[in-house]
Amino acid sequence: MKVWSEPDEVALLEGALAFRSRTGALPKQPTMSVFFASIKTSIATHLTPEQVGYKLKRLKSKFVHSASAGSSAVVTAHDRRICELSAEIWGEEAKQADGDAEEDGNGDVAPAATEEEEDDVGREDVKYPFIKEAVAEYGRCLSGMLLEKKLKLIDYSKGKLLEEKLRKQREAEMELWAKRLDLLKEISELLTDAHKS
Repeated sequence: MKVWSEPDEVALLEGALAFRSRTGALPKQPTMSVFFASIKTSIATHLTPEQVGYKLKRLKSKFVHSASAGSSAVVTAHDRRICELSAEIWGEEAKQADGDAEEDGNGDVAPAATEEEEDDVGREDVKYPFIKEAVAEYGRCLSGMLLEKKLKLIDYSKGKLLEEKLRKQREAEMELWAKRLDLLKEISELLTDAHKS
């Protein structure tokens, strides 16, 4: 079963454009939870913030690599729509790309992935994404290679239990952010109405 449907891909890119329009920047790792909260009603319920971030990187990579290679593998209406949205989002960057840039950890260009790789995101290849994120936020002394080594030594059942707690915490934070965005929208509407009267 494919993790991403065609409507999900379109909703993701349209959401990224709307996010840039609202915030002035495309979603990156630090703003991914806020971005996810803004699109989660438009995409399939089984998709996670990690999968959303990963898919965004892969779509960018695919577009930048095909643009720099002069490839025109647009065959279906869906491919055309994805290409149009991608050009609107990353068109300028594609002009400057050399076609073999690596992802820099902030959602920038990454090598193209197979569908199987995309389907595996959030599973075995990234066993503890929330633990890694928490350590990156609060434990600067444990990062990079040292963190990778330590994560491999974690007892699997304890790691999964902690990972689940952190996942639930992140979901609660996203819901809180979504409520905050709603309040900010109300404030904005109130100020606009006050300005008009």
